[in-house]
Amino acid sequence: MPTLINKYQKKVLEVKLKKAYSVINNIHNKLHIEYDSVYNTFVTDNPTIELRREHFNSFFKELQAPDFCGSIQNIKSNKCFDTTNGNLSSIYKTLNKQSSLNTTNMFQENAIIDRDGTIYFVGNVVSTQWNNSYTVDINGKKGPNRAGYDVFIFFFDKNSDKLTPNKNIQHCDINSSNVHNGFGCTYYAVNDICPWDEHKRYWECIP
Repeated sequence: MPTLINKYQKKVLEVKLKKAYSVINNIHNKLHIEYDSVYNTFVTDNPTIELRREHFNSFFKELQAPDFCGSIQNIKSNKCFDTTNGNLSSIYKTLNKQSSLNTTNMFQENAIIDRDGTIYFVGNVVSTQWNNSYTVDINGKKGPNRAGYDVFIFFFDKNSDKLTPNKNIQHCDINSSNVHNGFGCTYYAVNDICPWDEHKRYWECIP
């Protein structure tokens, strides 16, 4: 019975990820058509806070979600996270739970909670590596709040502007203690490929 329950729970997560991916991709494509290039319009190679907020507001408008989670300086108590001090690293863990997840790239200005509890982090800017991304927590407060399990990151290419599930085998390793571990699993999760066991599917092999 526990095995069946675990299998069912992972199937639910797989379906939620595909739904969130579709939502983000559809909105991103719509913004791409409206603004010609999301990267060149909102992100650029030298982004400003104003552009980040404009991007966030455009995404929020298209998503038609009910509410914000609050800014990192003013998280709304218990709405999205069980914290009011902006320290998401106390909530989010890496794929194998060996480390607290580096959440710097997730939460800069604000986050959005959808009606089904999914949390979206939009186009946050920290460094060149992270300056064109969407992160999604498909399970919200429900947990387990682990990268590569219910937290995933998507990039959009600065040249083509196309949305791409993050693929980084160094950050998708069941034995790694890297603070980004799990963020590199998005591609494998979307395509149901286990990167460390060719005989299993992704949602079978994750710890």
